[in-house]
Amino acid sequence: SSSELAGLTAQAAAPPGGGAAEGRERTGANDAAASTGAEAVHGLQAAGEPSAEDVQALARLAAEWQQQEASEEGAQPADVEALRAELLREQEERRQLNAELQRARHARAQANASLEALQAKHQKKLSDLQAQLSAAREENRKALLAASAGEADNFTAMEASEARERVLEEEVTRLRQAV
Repeated sequence: SSSELAGLTAQAAAPPGGGAAEGRERTGANDAAASTGAEAVHGLQAAGEPSAEDVQALARLAAEWQQQEASEEGAQPADVEALRAELLREQEERRQLNAELQRARHARAQANASLEALQAKHQKKLSDLQAQLSAAREENRKALLAASAGEADNFTAMEASEARERVLEEEVTRLRQAV
């Protein structure tokens, strides 16, 4: 019929997916089919009366285009959903990694604070021990000096006592000789 032919002619002349106005690009197969459909439409217009072959060719082209559109539209949501699911997984993984990073940073800060406290405690203990060592060394030096001085005093006292003893022995000897 003439109205069917006009509908098929319009479908054959229009590229699959509504054309560039909807922002879709045609593939190489669509381009070839569009040119074949356009040639068929041109042939129909030139001949004036469509042949049964031309009508069937136009019907096949329209069916192919509809099938391609359906498969493209059907595949796109699945692809979009797969990409969305992957994006959500990556976002969740990123959130988990950020949370783990925050926990690690917090643990590091606590460990650093604990380490600094231990270092301060050990530094204070080291300072105290160094002060005690210095005090002990000073006491030891004084004790050695006192011992040395005591020995010197003892030596001097001993020499004095020996000298006195000799003097007394000489006097005893002289007194004995005088008696």
